[in-house]
This record gives sequence, structure tokens and C-alpha cells, in this order.
Amino acid sequence: MNIVVFGAGGWVGRAVLADLAGKHQIRAVLRGPESWEKYRSVDGEWRGGEIIYGNIEDFAFTHKVTEGMDGIIHLTVYFPTGDDNDALPFLINLKGLWNVLESARRRGIRRIVHVGSCQAAHPKGTFFTSEVRRPDGSLYA
Repeated sequence: MNIVVFGAGGWVGRAVLADLAGKHQIRAVLRGPESWEKYRSVDGEWRGGEIIYGNIEDFAFTHKVTEGMDGIIHLTVYFPTGDDNDALPFLINLKGLWNVLESARRRGIRRIVHVGSCQAAHPKGTFFTSEVRRPDGSLYA
């Protein structure tokens, strides 16, 4: 199966790439080379497929990289910096997701995995686990 993985350079993305290695044809999509370089010392080189750099908030780019794909894994996330003038959370987290889903719709791609980030990181920088829960008692991790 031909699978495009958006957000392939992050922690979850790298784990997904490792799991898919040798099982599928993979197109890894990252914002830029710095996304991959950030954790190169942990994971080293990845030679499991194609790596493409670009902006998910650009529909033309997103639509182009979904060409010929049978499935999509969307892992892209941008954690806000706290700057109220920062447009990237909207552009990446919302518009980017819309671009991925609209590209899938137009191309007839029906196999889509979306991993959201709203419960992944505690506001204080602590990752939620089964031991570290949200103070509101949410059932989400």
C-alpha cells in the first residue's frame, strides 16, 4: 500500500515510520529538514521511503503529495507558543487538517488515520500517561 505520513518527523511520526518500514511504500512529509534533524541522534537516518518537505497549510502542496496514495496518516501538530499573534496553530492544526481531508476526498482516499494532539501534552509540559491524569478527571490520557 502507498501511504503518506504527515508529521513524520515528530516522536509519534518516527515510531509510525519504524513500524511501517518494509511493509508499505511510504512518503514521509515534514515541514522542513530541521524537523528531521532535531532527533537524528536518536533515530539516525531513515531510508524507508521518500521524504518531502513542505507546508501542510498550502493546499496545492498537500494535494500534490497525496497523489498516488492509498492511505493517509495525519500526525501533524503545532503547539502554540503563547503569542496571540502566532497564526501557525490555526494554519497547521486546523487548515492543514482540512487540506489533508479535502485532498483525500478529492482523490477518493478512504483510508485515513488522524491522531489529534489536544490531550497529548499537559500545559506545564508534562505528558499525560495512565499515572499522570488530567485534573478534571477526563478519560483521555
